Amino acid sequence: MATLSPSQTRAEHVERLVGSVCVPAGAGDYRALLATHHKIANPAGRGTAYLSDPSQYVNMDRQAAEAADLGLRFVIDLSYIRDLVVSDGGQWHLMSADEWQDLFSTILLRTGPFGRPWALEPTLDGVVLARDPDILTGARPAGSADAYMQSMLAQATAVRRLGFDGAIVSGGLRWLTEAGGNAAYGDALDRLGSAEWIDMVALSYQEQLPQATVAACADIIQAQGGVPVCDGVASARLGDAAGGLRATGIVAVGALPGATLNASQWGAVVQSVTGRTASGGGGAAPAPTVPDTGWQDAGGGLQYRKYGPFLSVRAASEWAVWSPAAAGEQRVFDFPGAIKQQGRVNMTTYPLVTGSYEDDGSTVSMWPNGTVTAHVKKPGNRIFPTMVTVQG
Repeated sequence: MATLSPSQTRAEHVERLVGSVCVPAGAGDYRALLATHHKIANPAGRGTAYLSDPSQYVNMDRQAAEAADLGLRFVIDLSYIRDLVVSDGGQWHLMSADEWQDLFSTILLRTGPFGRPWALEPTLDGVVLARDPDILTGARPAGSADAYMQSMLAQATAVRRLGFDGAIVSGGLRWLTEAGGNAAYGDALDRLGSAEWIDMVALSYQEQLPQATVAACADIIQAQGGVPVCDGVASARLGDAAGGLRATGIVAVGALPGATLNASQWGAVVQSVTGRTASGGGGAAPAPTVPDTGWQDAGGGLQYRKYGPFLSVRAASEWAVWSPAAAGEQRVFDFPGAIKQQGRVNMTTYPLVTGSYEDDGSTVSMWPNGTVTAHVKKPGNRIFPTMVTVQG
């Protein structure tokens, strides 16, 4: 278990997040948006029972691999799990660390784009806890600042138990409004800023607010030794956010899941928070510096790639559909000899679910000798996973 107390590793990840620009899949072109980090959010959207369904993560895995190809680092936003608990009728603010750990493990123990569990992935700089709770009123009220803080601690404990030793970012609070209760929100900001088990305190920009209000929130956090970030700018608020966030003390900016960002407007938001522009101040994401074959056609609707020590296979189609003609054991393809000669391939096996997302026990494997085979229970459409392993 990683410690709840500050560590050197955590400090290094926080340093990488200061001045960062984090966007989710679908927000737009990473380079045009000056992104430094890719936000993973909402891979499963049909209740907690589906968190263990491998078919839910096909698009997430593909998007993470594409972000890794561009040299982006990562942030995982766990708010979707809280939303699934609510959709199941659960009381998220009453859940124990054990309950959160069971749910968080479905993402943090998954294999990331570099062949390691996400919890142990060095390029994962931050994990964002449940975002946007309404402390006293609204759709998901915690009921009190005490209940909210207890939920944050339970979530942070679960994340550390799973081995993650990067930055924990508190769930972004909605703003100080009369409806939400000024005193409760101010108390929560004070306590989040001083909690040693929280590394950065997130705020969300979903309403049109004056710069003075935003700055006051950041001041409360900084006065307690905390680091304020803005993890949730909505698409519809880009024009307001640049002015609202300018010179407030906010040190990083991220877009809400599902946001579609106008590059020019988003650029103004980025500059107001980090000082970065398209022509200077950090520029776009760096290009990869390791040997890379790029995605190559392997025949049969599949592609392979050698990226540094990592060997990957995926379906060429956007929907990742692969259709074996027969049941039984079958060789999918062999990697070219030039790749096989680079060393032993670490064996890995993935589920091969049907086109209707049924897991009938079919699997696909990469073998030490550089071959890919499938064990198919019945013919027909399958969802081919993006497979990643290490060679050498």
